[in-house]
Amino acid sequence: MMRKLWIIFNDRRGFFRRVLELLARQAKNESLLKFLIVRCPYILKRSCVSFLATIWVLLTSKQRRRRVVRKETWLLIDRPAEGRDSAQVLFEYLSENPLRCAGKRITPKYSVSVFTLCYWEMFFKHGPQHILAYGGLRWAIHLKTASLLLSSQADADVVSPPLVSRPSPDLQPFVFLQHGVTRDDISSWLNSKPIDLIVASTQSEFDSFCINTSSYEFGPDRVVLSGLPRFDRLRKTPKPQTGRFHRAKSAAPGTVLVFPTWREYFMKPSSGLGGRRTNAISDQFEAFVLDWLEIIGVARSYFSADRDLKVVWLAHPNLEYGLRKLRLPSHISVVPYRSKKVDALYQQAVLGVTDYSSTFFNLAFLRKPTIFYQNQDFPLFGSGHPSVPGYYNFETMGPGPVVSDVREFSESLRQYVEEGHYSNLFLDRAVREFSNTPQNSCEFLIDRIRNRFYGEETFGTI
Repeated sequence: MMRKLWIIFNDRRGFFRRVLELLARQAKNESLLKFLIVRCPYILKRSCVSFLATIWVLLTSKQRRRRVVRKETWLLIDRPAEGRDSAQVLFEYLSENPLRCAGKRITPKYSVSVFTLCYWEMFFKHGPQHILAYGGLRWAIHLKTASLLLSSQADADVVSPPLVSRPSPDLQPFVFLQHGVTRDDISSWLNSKPIDLIVASTQSEFDSFCINTSSYEFGPDRVVLSGLPRFDRLRKTPKPQTGRFHRAKSAAPGTVLVFPTWREYFMKPSSGLGGRRTNAISDQFEAFVLDWLEIIGVARSYFSADRDLKVVWLAHPNLEYGLRKLRLPSHISVVPYRSKKVDALYQQAVLGVTDYSSTFFNLAFLRKPTIFYQNQDFPLFGSGHPSVPGYYNFETMGPGPVVSDVREFSESLRQYVEEGHYSNLFLDRAVREFSNTPQNSCEFLIDRIRNRFYGEETFGTI
């Protein structure tokens, strides 16, 4: 037995999966598991105590079913391998504005992987009593006992991780904060999730979730039009001085943000714990990147007179690995979504360029235009991608022009550079899209949570 464990621990690839399989077969031998957790020095060196302790607690708890005792705790999780999304913003808000529901004080807990910078920043700011290492013993305990689960992700690693056995009767209410504005029809995926309340950011998105003809299984009582909690952080991010392409003359720096979305046919299977995926470095992916490098080259040629303006590739988590491996030219900065400076980049941006990414809603929220470059050589829909076209029409609703080749993109960009802005039509679309979005998303969302799950009408602090 120990020899098998030694071999597995030396094989870092597939480590957690193999340990889980091995311990699952040995689950009846509690004394062995206790020995491995407490006594084995090699495991201590590998810092796997929390992981093994979690397995022992969860596997042995299967032998005797007990009623789960809920604690007045809200567990908040973003993408475990990254963090820095709406759950973190909501956690910060709850930390600054203590909350009582049904006469009891709510304790917020935030969970993220210990291998992220976000974890350690939150750990030293809020203390170990509020920050939980994803995959650890305390995370597993709170996942089973928290009164509410709130997350910007609805993947299995968050909702039903393989390490934690939670029968349906034991599931607490799940509030899906979303990590962006839903534009396509992903009902086949979302309908399979145990979502009790979902966040919408625009009136169009709200209607797509709960109108009578919707393919989603949500009613109006399960959708809240509060806006993403991270919109509050975006509102508070300092705005740069008005620059050349902000309808005024100044030498303030600006940014052209490029953020194409991922394709399922670029991807490898999920690596497991934390939901991180990487893309294969295939000929098709390299052609995709070269196509976008050509677009960036056109943008740089038009903005060359403005030396303070830079081009930044905002890399989707599913494309980040491939972009790093291909080593893009030095004049192109690659910034991941989890970066602390993403909100500042949104504020500095004078223009966005994407194909289908819903990230453009962040710029539209700030009343900034986006060019939609949709090359049909790299289709999104009908290519194995988990979404199909939904309510959103780029031609009639998008905050910018839609182009399909480099020539059209060049012409559209020329118009923008010469005039310093696009027509009021695109600005009006952006304003209209967020006209019903509350100014304080976190407060509005918590008010709705209290109303739905605690039967209270008003928001209060202590």
